[in-house]
Amino acid sequence: MELTRNQSKWHKEDNMSIEQKYPSNVTAKGMVYFFILKNVICRLVCWLWVRKISGIEKIPRRGPFLIVCNHQSHLDFMVLTFAFRSIRFLSSFIKDAYHDVPCLDFFLKELAQIRVDRNNKLKSIDEAIRVLSENHVVVIFPEGTRIRSGKIGKFYRGVELIIKNLPHVRIVPVGISGARKIWSPKHPWPNFFGGRQITFSVGDAMELTNFEEMDAKQFADNVRGAVISLVK
Repeated sequence: MELTRNQSKWHKEDNMSIEQKYPSNVTAKGMVYFFILKNVICRLVCWLWVRKISGIEKIPRRGPFLIVCNHQSHLDFMVLTFAFRSIRFLSSFIKDAYHDVPCLDFFLKELAQIRVDRNNKLKSIDEAIRVLSENHVVVIFPEGTRIRSGKIGKFYRGVELIIKNLPHVRIVPVGISGARKIWSPKHPWPNFFGGRQITFSVGDAMELTNFEEMDAKQFADNVRGAVISLVK
């Protein structure tokens, strides 16, 4: 039987290896968990608390690229995941304190998120470079923690080190605001009746090779400036 053009395309995609569609260390359970996270939990979070998402048209259609976002709340990754729902899978830096919580660690291992080891932070950078080298997408919150003041904090060297190793990788700056009002670092639970106060903005993709006069550190400073400009 001869396949039609669309059937032939589907047949080809259906036979692609898992490694092409997802980072190579993500399990089958992890793929299901991320699908549910993106399409159910993150969708609900946005329905409850997000007032506006802008710049979606600037999201690259495929990886590799590095998403750089400021960090205000536990909600940040969920809002970001839904906003970038056109991307099949996101790998994010997760500090090891969350891996020390057994119920969270179970899911994080299946999802193969990037563990930030406080005693060996370069290991997480190497893992991010591996994921990007497989043409996937990585999320980094370079402030390293939720900033209580709501202002943009100091960026640690993660972005700079990744750029040094992968100067051609695209950087997508993201700014989020209002999330701290819904779920402050001071509180164990979000304010379920806080209303839609979160705004989320995606900036233009940036690439070091377009700024030949800059080194990786200067470019990382420019990325921080782009994130600041997106925070309303």
